[in-house]
Amino acid sequence: MTDSQPVDAVHLSQLREVMEGEYVDLLQTYIDNAPKELARIHNGVWSQDYDIIAAAAHTLKGSSSNIGAVRLSLKFIELEYLARQKQPIESIRSEIERIQHEYQLVCDVLNREIDQGKKAV
Repeated sequence: MTDSQPVDAVHLSQLREVMEGEYVDLLQTYIDNAPKELARIHNGVWSQDYDIIAAAAHTLKGSSSNIGAVRLSLKFIELEYLARQKQPIESIRSEIERIQHEYQLVCDVLNREIDQGKKAV
């Protein structure tokens, strides 16, 4: 994977091979569930509940890694760390802004993959 790829193409190819007919479902599950966890993060920031922020970041760290979104996963690791260390909310907000941008790039790739997968069926 190059640093310019939001999602590791080799990882996606391996997932496509292993998951076969469930590949599109896996990607769609990520697309459907990630916004719920992102909302939990935003709610945690609003209420200054560091445990909620850390738990949602932890969940997204793993699911992002599972689909090959390594850069995004690393950003969630950082967010989880900031929350566990109870860093100032402004630091956490700054990290969330970086996450939002990367998350959109990941979703763009996944949506293209989903569209291609549906056409192949």
